[in-house]
Amino acid sequence: MGKEITDYFDRVCSFNTTVVVDSEASVKTLWDNRYSYYNPIKKNHAKDFYDSFEDLIRLTHAAKEVDIQKTSYWDYIRVYHKAWKEKILTQESIGGMTAKVQNGINLYYDIKEKGMLNPIGIIIEDGNFIIYRGCRRLVILHVLGVERLKVQYAIVNNNTST
Repeated sequence: MGKEITDYFDRVCSFNTTVVVDSEASVKTLWDNRYSYYNPIKKNHAKDFYDSFEDLIRLTHAAKEVDIQKTSYWDYIRVYHKAWKEKILTQESIGGMTAKVQNGINLYYDIKEKGMLNPIGIIIEDGNFIIYRGCRRLVILHVLGVERLKVQYAIVNNNTST
């Protein structure tokens, strides 16, 4: 058995027509293009996600006490969370949303202490760049003032002619 394909990025990387390149990129360049490089299926969420997650990370970075349910990232998750959309909030769904915010805070501390361990995954298809894996890490590295980051590019060749 081969490597388990866990998400779309892994699936794209497994195509025979995809070239995978490990490299580095400028945090500033990716940050400046973050809205246009967002997953096209969720592009209308890009500004809400980046702005709210950046607010959470800036609060955390400033060593301020964070009341999770009063953050704009909590509001973002609440708006896009399936249980909230279906108006069936339970202790379990609230716990899940709280855990998602806490995971973002934990990721900040982990990257601050150990650096970024996994590259950001970017799909390049038909000249379009899509940050498919690592949007939260990009925000954290931006707030920390990091200049370069590890990137794994999946360059898709849709040209089937020989």
